[in-house]
Amino acid sequence: MKERPFKILGNVVLIALILHLHASVWAQAAFRGRLFTSGAFGGAVNVGIDIESYSTEEEFLLLQRHLSLNDLDGFYGAFRSMKKGALRFIGITGLNISFNAAQEKPTDQGVQIFLVTETRSVEPGARKTKIRSFRFLVVVLDLDKDFKGEGTVYEDAQVKFTRQGIEMESSYSMPKKIVNLQLVK
Repeated sequence: MKERPFKILGNVVLIALILHLHASVWAQAAFRGRLFTSGAFGGAVNVGIDIESYSTEEEFLLLQRHLSLNDLDGFYGAFRSMKKGALRFIGITGLNISFNAAQEKPTDQGVQIFLVTETRSVEPGARKTKIRSFRFLVVVLDLDKDFKGEGTVYEDAQVKFTRQGIEMESSYSMPKKIVNLQLVK
């Protein structure tokens, strides 16, 4: 008889752990779409984009302050400590890209969401040569009023961090598209 309460407690702890580890449960917004790649998996893979929070004006000011002082170590330390969301490859174990900055901007058609992290490849299984210049991976989601739309992935973008937020200046790689993007949470 005494084993039953421990079994129930064990199941409760297991469920709590699963919920804690599953990012989309705690996400402020979760989107699903299909990312077109130029490589493996038939050229397209299902992705999930979870946004935990958006960057604050104070965070943008902190990044801007480090950059204005040419303090790249301070910039990257602060930038890497900010966890704003993730792009997950559905059906491919272990492939997640964490975002360090996120901003939502209203548009005439709906909303545009910018997600930024350090530059890397979004090709499953591909390795990216590290570039020493100041480049980032940027995902731009263009959504209508029903939060449906498409996204664009820029692997080598130059970004400017201002008090108002994120400004993408240019990109040095061929953008990739995310289609059939829709809000699931």
